[in-house]
Amino acid sequence: MMKISWFLLISLCFTLPAHAAWQSASASGTTVWVSVHGYHPSNVFAAGYQPDASNFRLKVSKSGNGGASFTDISGDLDDAAVTVKPSAIFFFDASHGWMAAGSKVYRTTNGGGAWTGVEVTVIPRALYFSSADVGFLMGDGGAIKKTINGGAAWTDVTSPTSVKLVTMFWQDEDHAWAAGYNATGSGDTEDPTSTQVIKTTNGGDTWSNAATISGEGATAIFFLDDRTHGWVATYERIDADHARAHLHATNNGGTSFTDMGLPMKVGTVETPTQSDINTSFIHTMYFTDDGRAHLSGSAYVATHATTDDELWRIVDYTTENDGDTWSKTSLGTIVITAGEDLPQSDGRTRGGQLVGLENGWLASDEGRWHFAFSCNDDDECGPDFACDEDACVLASEAGGDTGGGNTRGGGDGPPPSNQPKAKSCAGTTPEWLAALFALGLARRRRVT
Repeated sequence: MMKISWFLLISLCFTLPAHAAWQSASASGTTVWVSVHGYHPSNVFAAGYQPDASNFRLKVSKSGNGGASFTDISGDLDDAAVTVKPSAIFFFDASHGWMAAGSKVYRTTNGGGAWTGVEVTVIPRALYFSSADVGFLMGDGGAIKKTINGGAAWTDVTSPTSVKLVTMFWQDEDHAWAAGYNATGSGDTEDPTSTQVIKTTNGGDTWSNAATISGEGATAIFFLDDRTHGWVATYERIDADHARAHLHATNNGGTSFTDMGLPMKVGTVETPTQSDINTSFIHTMYFTDDGRAHLSGSAYVATHATTDDELWRIVDYTTENDGDTWSKTSLGTIVITAGEDLPQSDGRTRGGQLVGLENGWLASDEGRWHFAFSCNDDDECGPDFACDEDACVLASEAGGDTGGGNTRGGGDGPPPSNQPKAKSCAGTTPEWLAALFALGLARRRRVT
Protein backbone atom coordinates (compact mmCIF):
# COMPACT_ATOMS: atom_id res chain seq x y z
CA MET A 1 0.00 0.00 0.00
CA MET A 2 1.32 3.45 -0.88
CA LYS A 3 1.85 5.46 2.29
CA ILE A 4 1.58 9.25 2.48
CA SER A 5 3.46 10.81 5.38
CA TRP A 6 1.77 14.18 4.90
CA PHE A 7 -1.40 15.45 6.46
CA LEU A 8 -4.02 18.14 6.06
CA LEU A 9 -2.84 21.74 6.31
CA ILE A 10 -5.78 23.76 5.02
CA SER A 11 -9.51 23.26 5.07
CA LEU A 12 -11.11 20.88 2.62
CA CYS A 13 -13.30 22.34 -0.10
CA PHE A 14 -16.15 19.78 -0.16
CA THR A 15 -18.91 21.04 -2.42
CA LEU A 16 -21.68 18.68 -3.48
CA PRO A 17 -24.12 19.37 -6.30
CA ALA A 18 -26.73 21.91 -5.24
CA HIS A 19 -29.32 19.33 -4.21
CA ALA A 20 -26.99 16.93 -2.38
CA ALA A 21 -27.10 16.69 1.41
CA TRP A 22 -25.54 13.55 2.88
CA GLN A 23 -25.74 13.55 6.65
CA SER A 24 -24.02 11.17 9.06
CA ALA A 25 -26.33 9.21 11.32
CA SER A 26 -23.58 8.69 13.90
CA ALA A 27 -19.91 7.90 14.20
CA SER A 28 -19.30 4.22 13.62
CA GLY A 29 -16.77 3.74 16.39
CA THR A 30 -15.04 0.46 15.61
CA THR A 31 -17.87 -0.87 13.44
CA VAL A 32 -17.33 -1.15 9.69
CA TRP A 33 -20.68 -0.94 7.87
CA VAL A 34 -20.82 -2.89 4.62
CA SER A 35 -24.47 -3.02 3.51
CA VAL A 36 -27.64 -0.97 3.95
CA HIS A 37 -31.25 -1.53 2.91
CA GLY A 38 -34.53 0.28 3.44
CA TYR A 39 -37.90 -1.30 2.71
CA HIS A 40 -39.66 1.97 3.63
CA PRO A 41 -38.43 5.58 3.75
CA SER A 42 -38.39 5.55 7.54
CA ASN A 43 -37.20 2.00 8.17
CA VAL A 44 -33.57 1.35 7.24
CA PHE A 45 -31.24 -1.48 8.25
CA ALA A 46 -27.45 -1.69 8.15
CA ALA A 47 -25.10 -4.66 8.49
CA GLY A 48 -21.51 -4.46 9.64
CA TYR A 49 -18.88 -5.94 11.91
CA GLN A 50 -16.56 -5.09 14.78
CA PRO A 51 -13.03 -6.52 14.86
CA ASP A 52 -12.51 -8.88 17.84
CA ALA A 53 -8.86 -9.97 18.00
CA SER A 54 -8.45 -11.96 14.78
CA ASN A 55 -12.22 -12.51 14.47
CA PHE A 56 -15.34 -10.37 14.05
CA ARG A 57 -18.62 -9.66 15.79
CA LEU A 58 -21.59 -9.30 13.47
CA LYS A 59 -23.64 -6.13 13.85
CA VAL A 60 -27.09 -5.13 12.59
CA SER A 61 -28.68 -1.76 13.31
CA LYS A 62 -32.07 -0.26 12.55
CA SER A 63 -33.31 3.27 11.94
CA GLY A 64 -36.93 4.24 12.35
CA ASN A 65 -36.44 7.85 11.25
CA GLY A 66 -35.06 7.55 7.73
CA GLY A 67 -31.46 7.02 8.79
CA ALA A 68 -31.03 10.03 11.08
CA SER A 69 -30.16 7.68 13.97
CA PHE A 70 -29.77 3.93 14.49
CA THR A 71 -30.24 1.41 17.30
CA ASP A 72 -28.58 -1.99 17.61
CA ILE A 73 -30.66 -5.09 16.79
CA SER A 74 -27.79 -7.57 16.60
CA GLY A 75 -29.36 -9.73 19.29
CA ASP A 76 -27.77 -13.17 19.50
CA LEU A 77 -25.63 -12.46 16.43
CA ASP A 78 -23.25 -10.70 18.79
CA ASP A 79 -23.02 -13.55 21.31
CA ALA A 80 -19.76 -14.93 19.93
CA ALA A 81 -16.97 -13.83 17.60
CA VAL A 82 -16.90 -15.38 14.13
CA THR A 83 -14.32 -15.61 11.35
CA VAL A 84 -16.50 -14.05 8.63
CA LYS A 85 -17.82 -10.61 7.76
CA PRO A 86 -21.34 -9.73 6.61
CA SER A 87 -21.84 -9.15 2.89
CA ALA A 88 -25.51 -8.21 2.39
CA ILE A 89 -28.71 -7.30 4.22
CA PHE A 90 -32.35 -7.18 3.14
CA PHE A 91 -35.58 -6.51 5.05
CA PHE A 92 -38.98 -7.12 3.49
CA ASP A 93 -40.91 -5.51 6.36
CA ALA A 94 -40.41 -4.60 10.00
CA SER A 95 -40.32 -8.23 11.08
CA HIS A 96 -38.75 -10.25 8.27
CA GLY A 97 -35.09 -9.68 7.49
CA TRP A 98 -32.00 -11.52 6.27
CA MET A 99 -28.25 -10.93 6.56
CA ALA A 100 -25.54 -12.87 4.74
CA ALA A 101 -22.21 -13.57 6.44
CA GLY A 102 -19.76 -16.19 5.30
CA SER A 103 -21.66 -19.19 3.94
CA LYS A 104 -24.72 -18.56 6.10
CA VAL A 105 -27.85 -16.48 5.69
CA TYR A 106 -29.18 -15.33 9.04
CA ARG A 107 -32.91 -14.66 9.21
CA THR A 108 -35.18 -12.97 11.69
CA THR A 109 -38.97 -13.01 11.90
CA ASN A 110 -39.26 -10.61 14.82
CA GLY A 111 -37.35 -7.55 13.70
CA GLY A 112 -33.96 -8.66 14.96
CA GLY A 113 -35.04 -9.98 18.33
CA ALA A 114 -33.61 -13.36 17.37
CA TRP A 115 -31.56 -14.58 14.41
CA THR A 116 -31.22 -18.08 12.96
CA GLY A 117 -28.32 -19.00 10.69
CA VAL A 118 -28.91 -21.26 7.68
CA GLU A 119 -25.94 -22.85 5.87
CA VAL A 120 -26.16 -22.21 2.11
CA THR A 121 -22.72 -23.68 1.11
CA VAL A 122 -21.81 -20.59 -0.95
CA ILE A 123 -20.71 -17.04 -0.10
CA PRO A 124 -23.72 -14.77 -0.81
CA ARG A 125 -23.02 -11.22 -1.97
CA ALA A 126 -26.57 -10.01 -2.73
CA LEU A 127 -30.05 -10.71 -1.37
CA TYR A 128 -33.54 -9.94 -2.66
CA PHE A 129 -37.02 -10.90 -1.39
CA SER A 130 -40.29 -10.28 -3.22
CA SER A 131 -42.29 -11.42 -0.18
CA ALA A 132 -41.67 -12.69 3.33
CA ASP A 133 -41.34 -16.16 1.81
CA VAL A 134 -39.82 -15.87 -1.68
CA GLY A 135 -36.28 -14.66 -2.16
CA PHE A 136 -33.00 -15.02 -4.02
CA LEU A 137 -29.34 -14.92 -3.12
CA MET A 138 -26.38 -14.52 -5.45
CA GLY A 139 -22.71 -14.88 -4.74
CA ASP A 140 -19.34 -16.43 -5.42
CA GLY A 141 -18.83 -18.79 -8.34
CA GLY A 142 -21.98 -17.50 -10.07
CA ALA A 143 -24.14 -19.01 -7.34
CA ILE A 144 -27.90 -18.36 -7.53
CA LYS A 145 -30.27 -19.85 -4.96
CA LYS A 146 -33.99 -19.42 -4.26
CA THR A 147 -36.10 -19.86 -1.16
CA ILE A 148 -39.88 -20.21 -0.93
CA ASN A 149 -40.09 -20.54 2.86
CA GLY A 150 -38.51 -17.33 4.11
CA GLY A 151 -34.94 -18.59 4.00
CA ALA A 152 -35.41 -21.76 6.03
CA ALA A 153 -34.14 -23.71 3.02
CA TRP A 154 -32.51 -22.75 -0.28
CA THR A 155 -32.44 -24.56 -3.64
CA ASP A 156 -29.99 -24.09 -6.50
CA VAL A 157 -30.98 -22.18 -9.63
CA THR A 158 -28.97 -22.90 -12.78
CA SER A 159 -26.52 -20.07 -13.36
CA PRO A 160 -25.13 -19.04 -16.76
CA THR A 161 -21.90 -17.71 -15.25
CA SER A 162 -19.15 -18.52 -12.77
CA VAL A 163 -18.25 -14.93 -11.80
CA LYS A 164 -18.73 -13.55 -8.30
CA LEU A 165 -22.23 -12.03 -8.48
CA VAL A 166 -22.35 -8.93 -6.28
CA THR A 167 -25.40 -6.85 -7.23
CA MET A 168 -28.90 -7.38 -8.62
CA PHE A 169 -31.77 -5.12 -9.63
CA TRP A 170 -35.39 -6.30 -9.74
CA GLN A 171 -37.59 -4.07 -11.84
CA ASP A 172 -40.67 -6.16 -11.05
CA GLU A 173 -41.39 -9.73 -9.95
CA ASP A 174 -40.47 -11.12 -13.39
CA HIS A 175 -37.65 -8.96 -14.75
CA ALA A 176 -34.26 -8.61 -13.12
CA TRP A 177 -30.60 -8.07 -13.96
CA ALA A 178 -27.52 -8.99 -11.95
CA ALA A 179 -23.82 -8.32 -12.34
CA GLY A 180 -20.58 -9.70 -11.00
CA TYR A 181 -16.94 -10.07 -11.91
CA ASN A 182 -13.82 -12.20 -12.04
CA ALA A 183 -10.76 -10.86 -10.26
CA THR A 184 -7.26 -11.59 -9.09
CA GLY A 185 -6.22 -10.96 -5.51
CA SER A 186 -8.71 -10.49 -2.70
CA GLY A 187 -10.10 -8.01 -0.22
CA ASP A 188 -9.69 -4.28 -0.69
CA THR A 189 -6.94 -4.67 -3.30
CA GLU A 190 -8.91 -7.07 -5.50
CA ASP A 191 -8.14 -6.50 -9.19
CA PRO A 192 -11.14 -7.20 -11.46
CA THR A 193 -10.56 -8.69 -14.89
CA SER A 194 -14.09 -8.72 -16.34
CA THR A 195 -17.73 -8.00 -15.48
CA GLN A 196 -20.62 -10.24 -16.49
CA VAL A 197 -24.24 -9.05 -16.65
CA ILE A 198 -27.03 -11.65 -16.52
CA LYS A 199 -30.82 -11.32 -16.67
CA THR A 200 -34.14 -13.10 -16.15
CA THR A 201 -37.58 -12.51 -17.65
CA ASN A 202 -39.49 -15.21 -15.76
CA GLY A 203 -39.11 -14.33 -12.10
CA GLY A 204 -35.70 -15.92 -11.68
CA ASP A 205 -36.60 -19.42 -12.85
CA THR A 206 -33.96 -19.14 -15.60
CA TRP A 207 -31.10 -16.72 -16.19
CA SER A 208 -29.07 -15.92 -19.30
CA ASN A 209 -25.85 -14.04 -20.02
CA ALA A 210 -26.45 -10.51 -21.29
CA ALA A 211 -23.10 -8.71 -21.69
CA THR A 212 -19.42 -8.72 -20.71
CA ILE A 213 -17.26 -5.71 -19.81
CA SER A 214 -13.51 -6.32 -19.82
CA GLY A 215 -10.99 -5.17 -17.20
CA GLU A 216 -13.50 -3.89 -14.62
CA GLY A 217 -15.63 -5.11 -11.72
CA ALA A 218 -19.33 -4.36 -11.19
CA THR A 219 -20.54 -2.42 -8.14
CA ALA A 220 -24.15 -1.42 -8.98
CA ILE A 221 -26.82 -1.91 -11.65
CA PHE A 222 -30.05 -0.11 -12.56
CA PHE A 223 -32.72 -0.38 -15.29
CA LEU A 224 -35.67 1.79 -16.29
CA ASP A 225 -39.25 0.58 -16.63
CA ASP A 226 -38.86 0.18 -20.40
CA ARG A 227 -36.45 -2.73 -19.69
CA THR A 228 -34.28 -1.38 -22.49
CA HIS A 229 -32.25 1.42 -20.90
CA GLY A 230 -29.94 0.49 -18.07
CA TRP A 231 -26.61 1.23 -16.45
CA VAL A 232 -23.90 -0.72 -14.67
CA ALA A 233 -21.29 0.94 -12.46
CA THR A 234 -17.84 -0.66 -12.40
CA TYR A 235 -14.31 0.02 -11.20
CA GLU A 236 -10.81 -0.69 -12.43
CA ARG A 237 -7.85 -1.23 -10.13
CA ILE A 238 -5.04 1.32 -10.66
CA ASP A 239 -2.73 0.23 -7.81
CA ALA A 240 -3.02 -1.04 -4.24
CA ASP A 241 -4.49 2.29 -3.07
CA HIS A 242 -6.28 3.62 -6.11
CA ALA A 243 -9.29 2.49 -8.08
CA ARG A 244 -11.22 4.39 -10.76
CA ALA A 245 -14.98 4.15 -11.26
CA HIS A 246 -16.76 3.83 -14.62
CA LEU A 247 -20.37 4.04 -15.76
CA HIS A 248 -21.65 1.97 -18.69
CA ALA A 249 -25.03 2.36 -20.42
CA THR A 250 -27.20 0.07 -22.54
CA ASN A 251 -30.14 0.84 -24.82
CA ASN A 252 -30.85 -2.77 -25.77
CA GLY A 253 -31.81 -4.39 -22.49
CA GLY A 254 -28.26 -5.25 -21.49
CA THR A 255 -27.08 -7.05 -24.62
CA SER A 256 -24.21 -4.55 -24.86
CA PHE A 257 -22.91 -1.63 -22.80
CA THR A 258 -20.99 1.54 -23.70
CA ASP A 259 -18.70 3.46 -21.34
CA MET A 260 -20.29 6.89 -20.82
CA GLY A 261 -16.95 8.59 -20.10
CA LEU A 262 -18.08 9.85 -16.70
CA PRO A 263 -15.63 12.57 -15.52
CA MET A 264 -13.82 10.89 -12.64
CA LYS A 265 -11.61 13.72 -11.34
CA VAL A 266 -13.19 15.34 -8.27
CA GLY A 267 -10.18 17.13 -6.80
CA THR A 268 -6.43 17.40 -6.38
CA VAL A 269 -4.17 16.38 -3.50
CA GLU A 270 -0.76 18.00 -2.82
CA THR A 271 1.69 16.01 -0.68
CA PRO A 272 3.50 18.30 -1.87
CA THR A 273 3.59 16.35 -5.13
CA GLN A 274 0.30 17.05 -6.89
CA SER A 275 -1.98 14.24 -8.09
CA ASP A 276 -5.62 13.86 -9.08
CA ILE A 277 -8.35 12.62 -6.75
CA ASN A 278 -10.63 10.36 -8.76
CA THR A 279 -13.91 8.73 -7.87
CA SER A 280 -13.02 5.20 -6.78
CA PHE A 281 -16.40 3.49 -6.51
CA ILE A 282 -20.06 4.10 -7.35
CA HIS A 283 -22.19 2.02 -5.01
CA THR A 284 -25.70 3.19 -5.76
CA MET A 285 -27.56 5.03 -8.52
CA TYR A 286 -31.05 6.09 -9.57
CA PHE A 287 -32.29 7.16 -13.01
CA THR A 288 -35.59 8.57 -14.28
CA ASP A 289 -37.31 8.29 -17.66
CA ASP A 290 -36.88 12.02 -18.28
CA GLY A 291 -33.09 11.92 -18.29
CA ARG A 292 -32.22 12.71 -14.69
CA ALA A 293 -29.92 10.65 -12.50
CA HIS A 294 -28.05 10.59 -9.20
CA LEU A 295 -24.94 8.45 -8.53
CA SER A 296 -23.17 8.13 -5.17
CA GLY A 297 -19.95 6.52 -4.01
CA SER A 298 -16.56 7.47 -2.63
CA ALA A 299 -13.10 8.75 -3.58
CA TYR A 300 -9.80 7.77 -1.99
CA VAL A 301 -7.59 10.70 -0.91
CA ALA A 302 -4.65 9.54 1.24
CA THR A 303 -3.30 6.99 3.75
CA HIS A 304 -1.68 7.79 7.11
CA ALA A 305 1.94 6.63 7.06
CA THR A 306 2.06 5.18 10.57
CA THR A 307 -1.52 4.21 11.46
CA ASP A 308 -2.69 3.12 7.98
CA ASP A 309 -5.84 5.22 8.50
CA GLU A 310 -7.32 6.27 5.17
CA LEU A 311 -9.02 9.49 4.11
CA TRP A 312 -12.08 9.02 1.89
CA ARG A 313 -14.79 11.42 0.75
CA ILE A 314 -18.34 10.71 -0.39
CA VAL A 315 -18.93 11.84 -3.97
CA ASP A 316 -22.09 12.49 -5.99
CA TYR A 317 -22.95 12.92 -9.66
CA THR A 318 -26.19 14.30 -11.09
CA THR A 319 -27.44 14.87 -14.62
CA GLU A 320 -30.59 16.34 -16.15
CA ASN A 321 -29.86 15.44 -19.81
CA ASP A 322 -29.30 11.68 -20.01
CA GLY A 323 -25.67 12.04 -18.99
CA ASP A 324 -24.59 14.44 -21.74
CA THR A 325 -23.28 16.64 -18.93
CA TRP A 326 -22.80 15.93 -15.23
CA SER A 327 -22.66 17.99 -12.06
CA LYS A 328 -20.31 16.39 -9.54
CA THR A 329 -18.72 16.77 -6.15
CA SER A 330 -15.75 19.17 -6.09
CA LEU A 331 -13.18 18.49 -3.40
CA GLY A 332 -10.99 21.35 -4.61
CA THR A 333 -7.28 21.18 -3.82
CA ILE A 334 -6.34 19.37 -0.61
CA VAL A 335 -2.90 20.56 0.57
CA ILE A 336 -1.39 18.28 3.20
CA THR A 337 1.78 18.47 5.26
CA ALA A 338 3.64 16.36 7.77
CA GLY A 339 3.00 16.29 11.49
CA GLU A 340 -0.79 16.42 11.70
CA ASP A 341 -3.50 13.79 11.88
CA LEU A 342 -5.76 13.18 8.94
CA PRO A 343 -9.17 14.83 9.21
CA GLN A 344 -12.26 12.73 9.91
CA SER A 345 -12.88 10.47 6.93
CA ASP A 346 -16.29 9.84 5.39
CA GLY A 347 -15.10 6.25 5.02
CA ARG A 348 -14.81 4.03 1.99
CA THR A 349 -18.36 3.27 0.91
CA ARG A 350 -19.19 -0.44 0.92
CA GLY A 351 -22.83 -0.35 -0.12
CA GLY A 352 -25.76 1.96 -0.67
CA GLN A 353 -29.33 2.37 -1.80
CA LEU A 354 -30.94 5.32 -3.56
CA VAL A 355 -34.73 4.96 -3.73
CA GLY A 356 -35.13 8.27 -5.54
CA LEU A 357 -32.93 11.06 -6.79
CA GLU A 358 -32.94 12.62 -3.34
CA ASN A 359 -33.67 9.78 -0.94
CA GLY A 360 -31.26 7.05 0.08
CA TRP A 361 -28.51 5.71 2.31
CA LEU A 362 -24.84 4.75 2.24
CA ALA A 363 -22.82 2.38 4.42
CA SER A 364 -19.11 3.05 4.91
CA ASP A 365 -16.12 2.26 7.10
CA GLU A 366 -16.87 5.39 9.12
CA GLY A 367 -20.61 5.23 9.57
CA ARG A 368 -24.09 5.20 8.10
CA TRP A 369 -25.29 8.11 5.98
CA HIS A 370 -28.74 9.30 4.96
CA PHE A 371 -29.71 11.72 2.25
CA ALA A 372 -31.93 14.65 3.25
CA PHE A 373 -34.84 15.32 0.91
CA SER A 374 -36.34 18.57 -0.32
CA CYS A 375 -38.25 19.77 -3.39
CA ASN A 376 -38.85 23.07 -5.14
CA ASP A 377 -41.62 22.28 -7.63
CA ASP A 378 -44.09 19.60 -8.69
CA ASP A 379 -41.82 18.22 -11.41
CA GLU A 380 -39.49 16.89 -8.72
CA CYS A 381 -42.21 14.61 -7.34
CA GLY A 382 -43.68 11.46 -8.82
CA PRO A 383 -47.06 11.08 -10.56
CA ASP A 384 -50.03 11.90 -8.28
CA PHE A 385 -47.76 13.97 -6.03
CA ALA A 386 -47.07 17.68 -5.67
CA CYS A 387 -44.45 19.84 -3.98
CA ASP A 388 -46.08 21.52 -0.98
CA GLU A 389 -43.99 23.57 1.52
CA ASP A 390 -40.72 22.07 0.27
CA ALA A 391 -41.88 18.44 0.50
CA CYS A 392 -43.66 16.04 -1.85
CA VAL A 393 -47.21 15.19 -0.73
CA LEU A 394 -50.17 13.47 -2.34
CA ALA A 395 -51.67 15.85 -4.89
CA SER A 396 -55.06 15.45 -3.24
CA GLU A 397 -53.60 16.86 -0.05
CA ALA A 398 -51.63 19.72 -1.63
CA GLY A 399 -52.88 23.26 -1.54
CA GLY A 400 -52.01 24.14 -5.16
CA ASP A 401 -52.04 22.87 -8.72
CA THR A 402 -50.34 19.49 -9.14
CA GLY A 403 -48.67 20.42 -12.42
CA GLY A 404 -46.65 17.80 -14.23
CA GLY A 405 -44.42 15.07 -12.91
CA ASN A 406 -41.96 12.62 -14.35
CA THR A 407 -43.00 9.35 -15.90
CA ARG A 408 -40.66 7.22 -13.82
CA GLY A 409 -43.18 6.67 -11.05
CA GLY A 410 -42.09 6.84 -7.43
CA GLY A 411 -39.02 8.94 -8.23
CA ASP A 412 -38.14 12.45 -7.19
CA GLY A 413 -35.75 14.68 -9.07
CA PRO A 414 -33.11 17.35 -8.63
CA PRO A 415 -34.27 20.93 -8.03
CA PRO A 416 -33.40 23.95 -10.14
CA SER A 417 -29.91 25.39 -9.80
CA ASN A 418 -30.78 27.48 -6.74
CA GLN A 419 -29.96 25.83 -3.42
CA PRO A 420 -33.12 24.43 -1.77
CA LYS A 421 -33.76 24.44 1.93
CA ALA A 422 -32.54 21.12 3.32
CA LYS A 423 -35.21 19.00 4.93
CA SER A 424 -34.18 16.04 7.04
CA CYS A 425 -35.73 12.59 6.73
CA ALA A 426 -35.88 12.43 10.52
CA GLY A 427 -39.14 12.25 12.40
CA THR A 428 -42.51 10.84 11.46
CA THR A 429 -42.69 9.42 7.94
CA PRO A 430 -44.45 11.83 5.55
CA GLU A 431 -47.54 10.25 3.98
CA TRP A 432 -46.20 10.94 0.47
CA LEU A 433 -43.14 8.77 1.14
CA ALA A 434 -45.16 5.87 2.44
CA ALA A 435 -47.50 6.18 -0.52
CA LEU A 436 -44.59 6.19 -2.98
CA PHE A 437 -43.45 2.85 -1.66
CA ALA A 438 -46.99 1.51 -1.68
CA LEU A 439 -47.28 2.47 -5.34
CA GLY A 440 -44.36 0.29 -6.22
CA LEU A 441 -41.05 1.99 -5.47
CA ALA A 442 -40.20 -0.68 -2.93
CA ARG A 443 -40.30 -3.30 -5.66
CA ARG A 444 -37.56 -1.51 -7.62
CA ARG A 445 -35.01 -1.95 -4.87
CA ARG A 446 -31.36 -1.69 -5.66
CA VAL A 447 -29.85 -4.68 -3.89
CA THR A 448 -26.27 -4.80 -2.60
